[in-house]
Amino acid sequence: MEKKISRVIIFLLVLIIPFGLAMAENYNDYTLEQIEAEIADLEAKLDQLYKLREEKKPKATSSSDSWKTYTGNGDDVVILDPIDDWFVFEIDGNKEEAYFGVIAYDKNGQRLTALVNTTDSYHGIVYDKTQSVTTLEINAKGSWSISVKSLYDCQYGMKGSTVKGTGDDVILFYSDKGRSATATIKGNAGEDYFGIIGYDKSGNRITAYVNTTDKYDGKVLLKGEPVIFEINATGEWEINFE
Repeated sequence: MEKKISRVIIFLLVLIIPFGLAMAENYNDYTLEQIEAEIADLEAKLDQLYKLREEKKPKATSSSDSWKTYTGNGDDVVILDPIDDWFVFEIDGNKEEAYFGVIAYDKNGQRLTALVNTTDSYHGIVYDKTQSVTTLEINAKGSWSISVKSLYDCQYGMKGSTVKGTGDDVILFYSDKGRSATATIKGNAGEDYFGIIGYDKSGNRITAYVNTTDKYDGKVLLKGEPVIFEINATGEWEINFE
């Protein structure tokens, strides 16, 4: 509520300043009912502006907007160009449905994690929680591609919005309209693995909000003020931020 009042005050100042102090003096003469009516009108205008901003914000982009795309065929090792901002990988491969693995290593050659580990045809966006990978080891049959993309080009959610996707993905949460206390999540109709992990604004892991091999439809508490959501999934899913 305090944040909402603050936004209204800021908006009032923006409206008042161009018209000089005379306008401010007119507000002093308002009755309580007139003030409440003005606030209601300004809040309605703010909601319209927020909706317009959501429409105009950049949506999830394609691989053509990548910083760099690496391609190959079969087993390989990729030494990544230096990355100077937060990033994700968009990975595609294993059309033959053999084994497909993409393992991340840091600059000291220490294994970080398996970004991909599957025998299914694969396309997804994955997140390196350490943000320190320098080398990728690819185990594959057939062609594959790996694009390094900005984290900020991922899908985003806001309070009151619904985000949908298929397979592995990464979502950013914008708090322009406030934090969401809960989220209703649906997914994993095929009863494979379904996990949703939250990270804070510093990239630290908070918790797994969903971690199941069952079909899922439930409401979770978004404790820890998550900013980044890592989705591990097969098939369609959706998150409604409340």
